[in-house]
Amino acid sequence: VEKQWESIKSAEKKKEKKRFFDSIPKAMPSLQKAWRIQQRASDVGFPGKTQEENTEEIVRLLNDGELTEETTGKILFALADIARLNRIEPEKALRDKNKDFIDRFNHLEELLASKGVSLDSTDRRVLLDAFAIAFES
Repeated sequence: VEKQWESIKSAEKKKEKKRFFDSIPKAMPSLQKAWRIQQRASDVGFPGKTQEENTEEIVRLLNDGELTEETTGKILFALADIARLNRIEPEKALRDKNKDFIDRFNHLEELLASKGVSLDSTDRRVLLDAFAIAFES
């Protein structure tokens, strides 16, 4: 029974049509997925955009007016392609930048706390000054 079950399942899998991008995990983070999609397409000769073309598209989309979810997606997809062209893994680059921002923001909190001030009760001008100091170092 077990062998027959395995045989049936094997036959079903062979019948399933595998598409080119099916091997990319659905749960992969979207920025990394965009990078991987473009990388895989490039590997088989798909003529993607150049860095200049991607940059022009990003600038155009940013200058076109209202930023929508769709245009934001296009911008992020183009940025992922620029990263691919420069052999940069965008998920790691963003993860590192997030850590850097949090570290600097923590430094900002420490600066304010040393002056007896909390983030919640800080005047915008004081916060901007402290922010500049925290992000200089």
